[in-house]
Amino acid sequence: MNILILGPERSAIKSFISSIGDTVRFTEDKLTANSKQVEWSDFLISYGYRYIVKTDVLDLFPQKAINLHISYLPWNRGADPNLWSFLDDTPKGVTIHYLEKGLDTGAILAQKEIVHHPDDTLRTSYERLAEIIELLFIQVWPDIRAGRQKAIPQPQGGTSHRLRDSKAYEQLLTQAWDTPVADLIGIAKTTKAGRAVIKKNEIKVGDRIIGRDHPPFIIAEMSGNHNQSLDRALEIVEAAARAGAHALKIQTYTAETMTLDMEGNGFSIDDPDSLWNGTTLYKLYQQAYTPWEWHQPIFDRCRELGIIGFSTPFDDTAVDFLESLKTPAYKIASFENTDLPLIRRVAATGKPMIISTGMATQAELDETVRTVREAGCHDLVLLKCTSSYPATPEESHLRTLPHMRDHFNVEVGLSDHTLGIGAALAGISLGATVIEKHFTLCRADGGVDSAFSLEPDEMKSLVEESLRGWQALGEIRYGQTKGEKKSLQFRRSLYVTRDMDAGEEFSKDNFRAIRPGFGLSPKYYETFLGKRAGKNIKKGTPLSWDLLSDKG
Repeated sequence: MNILILGPERSAIKSFISSIGDTVRFTEDKLTANSKQVEWSDFLISYGYRYIVKTDVLDLFPQKAINLHISYLPWNRGADPNLWSFLDDTPKGVTIHYLEKGLDTGAILAQKEIVHHPDDTLRTSYERLAEIIELLFIQVWPDIRAGRQKAIPQPQGGTSHRLRDSKAYEQLLTQAWDTPVADLIGIAKTTKAGRAVIKKNEIKVGDRIIGRDHPPFIIAEMSGNHNQSLDRALEIVEAAARAGAHALKIQTYTAETMTLDMEGNGFSIDDPDSLWNGTTLYKLYQQAYTPWEWHQPIFDRCRELGIIGFSTPFDDTAVDFLESLKTPAYKIASFENTDLPLIRRVAATGKPMIISTGMATQAELDETVRTVREAGCHDLVLLKCTSSYPATPEESHLRTLPHMRDHFNVEVGLSDHTLGIGAALAGISLGATVIEKHFTLCRADGGVDSAFSLEPDEMKSLVEESLRGWQALGEIRYGQTKGEKKSLQFRRSLYVTRDMDAGEEFSKDNFRAIRPGFGLSPKYYETFLGKRAGKNIKKGTPLSWDLLSDKG
């Protein structure tokens, strides 16, 4: 078989293909359908090729043209994928896929995700990825060549960048090529283009910014804990503000927009473990709903107290109503996260969306996220959620958070129905930038959601401890911090422990490692053993090189 590789010559691939009896050539020229190179070829492999292979060429090679791409598709199609994987903080790796019309969109034949070391530079990370993709190619090429390798369509979503997108980063590339990638964002902040990327990945709701460089956004969910009293609802707003919550959320529906006034056949709640066992859906929603005429005074009180008021709509009429109140954002509840018409309607407002993911499969969330983006919303937060009330820590599965963030390229958070604040704090350690907890004045007062709601003192603790937890995350860093520099003096170091005469031999009886840390490091202990003092030395003298005799 004649194999034409589009791109610079790669010795490892050339040697491997030749070893199995095929003939291989390399070209960096732009291909045309009637060229002699195309006529000679049985199979095309693009690897580091500067051009997009034209459709009329690809038509001559059905299922016989592949690309070796230095990115973990569908993330970072197009130009400079390795750079963008760091700037956009998306999954990193390599992919082998079929070439088709478009920008790296063909079905995936093989791929491998990796995690870079913080000390990697753009240069070393690219070199490692190149080595990995060549090993992956050698592993799967026999099956691709024989048509046995199964291909799967690329997931929806992902990201792509054109060469002109990278032009703005020429300064950054010059600076960062040999700089540890852990410092890349810091360098990016010094460039106009870098600041634009960082700003692009943040979400603004009211006067608050949601993102990993900002404290967690804490939402107090009132739900039905107003117990059908507007005065109590306003007291909940005031208590949330005093506790330091950044937002107060309500729900916009009526019993009629949620369900039918019926019993049995799924309309009655018959679950002894449920907080609402024995009632019907209609009666529950009658008890829990927030009258629409209360929304304006609730939102007004939020504004007066400096917190953000917004709501969860459950149908188009609720969206229209909330738009008339100029809500700054929308929340979609777990039970509606597959209601694509509702999601499409909300996304069309262009306002930030926060969607709980309870019960949803990865495939369902793929469809939801795609719907949101296609409808015009680009500011999206997904909240890990367990739709049981209360939820148990064991069913929270918070390790999903980093995967969800990377897979969907969104900010992530937690809509937490567990008791207490432990799960929420754990979520922050795993990258949650939004925390939502149900909130009430006092659980003993009752209410449809009171049993798993935080009280004011607990909400205050959540706000304070979540800030401390976020601050503690910091960055990948070794060595002393600014605050530790004074503590260096208390390290162990080598000291003379009794008076010594010039010419006396250093031994375990006259020097050892003690505190403070003004002498040489203890690692030089063996170096001094058996050596002689170059002068008289007083007890308590920190050891230094000039104390050694030049005669050994």
